[in-house]
Amino acid sequence: MHAYRTDDTHNVYFEEIPEDAAADDPRGMLQHSAKLTIAWDEIAEESALRTVYNWDPLTDFIGQALEMPSFYRYDDALGACSVALFEQGDELGWHFDRSHFAVTLMLQPTDEGGEYEYFHMLRSPGSENHEEVAARLNGSRSGVITLQNEPGTLSFFRGRYSMHRVTPVAGEKTRVNAVLAYSEKPDDKMNSITQKLFYGRTT
Repeated sequence: MHAYRTDDTHNVYFEEIPEDAAADDPRGMLQHSAKLTIAWDEIAEESALRTVYNWDPLTDFIGQALEMPSFYRYDDALGACSVALFEQGDELGWHFDRSHFAVTLMLQPTDEGGEYEYFHMLRSPGSENHEEVAARLNGSRSGVITLQNEPGTLSFFRGRYSMHRVTPVAGEKTRVNAVLAYSEKPDDKMNSITQKLFYGRTT
């Protein structure tokens, strides 16, 4: 099983940075992400995680819990379900998810750092709210929410409009969690920028 190390910068949208982005434009504000990721196609067929992710009753349950009229597993050879490992100094910079929903299973929290923080609904379908996004990227903590994750915690999160991150890991214990990706569309997948960032390759 191969784990790909990411240590790179990106903006909060995982999109190309406009050449004409102003200093206060969040599209041009770089974030740092560093971690190890085991892609979906690296997870063994006999893995319990693969069995759980492919189990239709779980998909149906999560879709019903999120009150989704249609709900599907991600059709992504790399990012459908992956395992993220955060070692000392690793972090996941502020960002918005490209998918509407993400589900995580905490396998092993770290002793220090590695906290999951987010700003609830910082943008909306009708407003990118660039001014407030930029303010948070510049250090404002107004409205920040921190989740405490215990081993075995299954979390549902709407990350497309709520900016979030994993703070730098300070302890020696590796933070390990599985990321189960879903969408309201049957053929949804990551764009090539996100695939390259997290897995070092594209499909």
